Amino acid sequence: MRADFAAAIDNVPSIIFLDELDSIGDRNTFSDEHASYSIQVVNGLLEVLDGAARRDGLIVIGATNHPSKIDPAIRRPGRLDRHVVIGMPDVGDRVAILRQQLGADCSFDLEELGPLTEAMSGADLAQVVRDAKRLARKEGRAVRLSDLTSQLPKLILITGAYRRSVAIHEAGHTVVGTRLAHGKFHGVYISKQLNPRFALQNAGAAAFEVPVLSLRNEKHYRDEICVRLAGIAAEKLILGSHDDGAGNGPRSDLAQATHLALDMETKAGMGERLFQFGQGTSWDEFGPQQVPWLMDRVNQILLDELARARDILEQELPLLKAVSEVLDKLGSVSPNRLEELREAVKGGGRRRPFNNDVISNADKFRAGNDVTTGKEARP
Repeated sequence: MRADFAAAIDNVPSIIFLDELDSIGDRNTFSDEHASYSIQVVNGLLEVLDGAARRDGLIVIGATNHPSKIDPAIRRPGRLDRHVVIGMPDVGDRVAILRQQLGADCSFDLEELGPLTEAMSGADLAQVVRDAKRLARKEGRAVRLSDLTSQLPKLILITGAYRRSVAIHEAGHTVVGTRLAHGKFHGVYISKQLNPRFALQNAGAAAFEVPVLSLRNEKHYRDEICVRLAGIAAEKLILGSHDDGAGNGPRSDLAQATHLALDMETKAGMGERLFQFGQGTSWDEFGPQQVPWLMDRVNQILLDELARARDILEQELPLLKAVSEVLDKLGSVSPNRLEELREAVKGGGRRRPFNNDVISNADKFRAGNDVTTGKEARP
C-alpha cells in the first residue's frame, strides 16, 4: 500500500483507485484475534492518505457499496471527504454505456435499446455487448443491432391487476407524503417492465426530498413511518389486502419503517425506555429473550402509523383514486399534475385528458432523494 502511494506520488499527475473500500474495515468493529493487524491496516491507509493530501496532482478515489462500513476517520475532511452516490443508469446513460462498450463496432442507432435495458447496471450492459461481439465473431461479420437485442432477457411487462395494485400502492405514498408535507415531492412512477435477471427490483416509487437540516423529533420519525406504510394502507383500503411487495428485501418500505421504529425505541430516547443501546439498526443485535418488550413496542408503532395512514387515505379517497388511475394509465404523475388532480377532486371538476400529461420519463426523479418509497417486485 505504501509502495503504491509512493509510486503514484513519483508519477504525478496520477490516480489511485481503491475498489471495495469497505473491505479495509472500521476499527470500531474489530473484535477477533486479527483485530490488531486490521487496525494497523486502517492506520496505514490513514497515514498514506494524509501524505497524498499534501501532494498536488495525486487523486485518490474509493468505491464501495457499503459506505457505513468504512472507518469514519477515512471519510473525514482532508482525506476521502467528497462523497458521490452513483445510482442505476437512466435511459440516456444506458445508451451511452452501450455505445462506449461497442466502440468502433457501433455503426447503428442504439436508441431503441434504452427502454429495453431498463433496470440493467453498467456491468450488465457490458456483458450484453461482450456476448453480442462473441456471436458476431463466430459468424465472421460485424456486430448488428439484432446481436444485442438477442442477448437481452425477455422483460416482463407490468400490466393488468398487478399494475393496478402498484398504482394504488404508489398513490398511497404520494397522498400521505404530501398531506404530511414530509419533504418536497418530486414525482411518482410505475416501471414499465421488470428484468427477470434480478431477484428484487422496484415496480414503482414515489420520491420526496427532505431538507438536509431538519428537526428529527418523534413527529418526524412517525411521519416517515406513516409515509412508508401508506402503500400497504392504500392497497388494504381499496383492494382489501396487500401483496408482499412492501416487505421484500432489506430496503423495502416495511423494512425501513421497522428500522425507524427500532431506532426510536433503542437509540433516540423516543420510546418506552430512555436509555440508548445497540450499535446498528438490525434485529440481529436484540434477542427476544433479552428484550421481550421490544418487539411489541416496535410492532405497536407500526400498527399505529398504519392506522394513521389509512385514516388520511379515507379522508383523501377521491384523490387517491384519481392519482392511482393516472398512474395506471400513464405510468407517472408529476408534482404539477398532482396539484391539478387535487384541485379537480376538490372542486368536483373534470380532469385533464390522459394524453396531455407532463411527465413521461420516470428516470428524472428516481435517484438523489432522501425518502424514496416503493413497491418491490419479485419476478
